[in-house]
Amino acid sequence: MRSGAKNRLEMWLRSERAFGLTAITPPPAMPTEGGGEGLPVRFDSRPPPGPSPGVPGEGKIPPPHPPQVPSPPPALLGVLGLAREEKIARLAAMDAGEVSLCTRCRLSQTRKKTVFGEGDVDAAVMFIGEGPGYTEDQTGQPFVGRAGQLLDKMIAGMG
Repeated sequence: MRSGAKNRLEMWLRSERAFGLTAITPPPAMPTEGGGEGLPVRFDSRPPPGPSPGVPGEGKIPPPHPPQVPSPPPALLGVLGLAREEKIARLAAMDAGEVSLCTRCRLSQTRKKTVFGEGDVDAAVMFIGEGPGYTEDQTGQPFVGRAGQLLDKMIAGMG
């Protein structure tokens, strides 16, 4: 397997494991451990879920629990009650007064633009990326490069 494809597969598998998945089926046309396509890949030594012979009830998948929503950190409690316009104004002030002036890391030495973020201030889900790539640095917008395009396809695939 080409090393680039192998690296992408390993990264994809690590991301799946980060979400608690231990047995997965790769998307079509993605290489797997055995060299085939679309075959199940396991990257741990645990047996697949299912009943074990001689032990009643072992291996059964427990019923799903409702997701636990963590309480927000104390610093956010005051912000959550703000009006939409106030949130937008505070974020714009933070971008102009703090983010664009920041020199705490090496990105400040070579960046063209800061990539602070965009989107709905009242969104239920937020994606946080690592340091911006070339395209993000040129545009000042997050997730517009190749990785962002892949993220868009993944989100569209989830519906």
